[in-house]
Amino acid sequence: MKKEDILYKWLMGKALTQTQLQELESKPEYEEYKKMLDYAGYFKAPALSKSNSASLIERAKKQKRRKRILNWVSSAAAILVIALVAFWFTQQNIVLIDTANAQQKNLELPDGSLAKLNAGSQIKYHSNKWKKERQLQLKGEAYFEVKKGEKFSVQTPIGKVEVLGTAFNVKQRQNFFNVTCFEGLVRVIKEQDTLALPGGQSVSFYKNEYTTTQITDAAPSWLTGQSKFKRVPLTLVIQEIERQYDVKVLIENIDLEKNSYFTGSFTHSNLDMALKSVCIPFGLTYHIDGKTVNLSEQKN
Repeated sequence: MKKEDILYKWLMGKALTQTQLQELESKPEYEEYKKMLDYAGYFKAPALSKSNSASLIERAKKQKRRKRILNWVSSAAAILVIALVAFWFTQQNIVLIDTANAQQKNLELPDGSLAKLNAGSQIKYHSNKWKKERQLQLKGEAYFEVKKGEKFSVQTPIGKVEVLGTAFNVKQRQNFFNVTCFEGLVRVIKEQDTLALPGGQSVSFYKNEYTTTQITDAAPSWLTGQSKFKRVPLTLVIQEIERQYDVKVLIENIDLEKNSYFTGSFTHSNLDMALKSVCIPFGLTYHIDGKTVNLSEQKN
């Protein structure tokens, strides 16, 4: 069941399984949902005793008009609960910024920190909570220049990064997670593991392994129109080409998962050159047809 469906059942007072309830309670927004129900409780009708309920049913059988009125009241109550839910979420002031393929965005966060969002990425945060906790959610890739202050955290579907004030890049694509610290010190949290990452170092997590490397760049290469990789699965590199050029790559009889790791780079300004940079080392050939790229093994 989708998490939205679980939340809806809970808000409407329907029973949840133990697993569904545990999942809901694990969400950071759970306490806010409870407050919302407390507010909604002021609008609920008082409970009826068993005898009163029987009397009401008997009268309803005799008076169809009153039954219609009661049905209308029930509907109105349901609408009121839905309205309260909508009002509550509106009051949370959730800010959502995303980028399409072949698009990047610069944004200033409420504390003056800067974020630069790479193609096919998304940032979400609560603007009315920012002074209390500098916390945002990221899907995709973004570079941050964080002003010094209280803890600043970036939560991704795979791991979390915490800093006080520094410059760093976070990339999460499927089950690949990379954090690069350009200045200062960041704390990387993934499941039960915590790693302190100083400036000039990068860490990558893929499946059950992680590697750390030294870097010399002062900022991520994608800010200047180039994507760089060090031992990254070829399938993720192909997907990055799709994102940066807004194309669809069709793969013909190639097992990209078979020990295929790419170290190198490609430009964001020339699709043909980008494909050459990635395909030639693996003996692959390609054909560009508008917004479609056909990729296949090179024939002998």
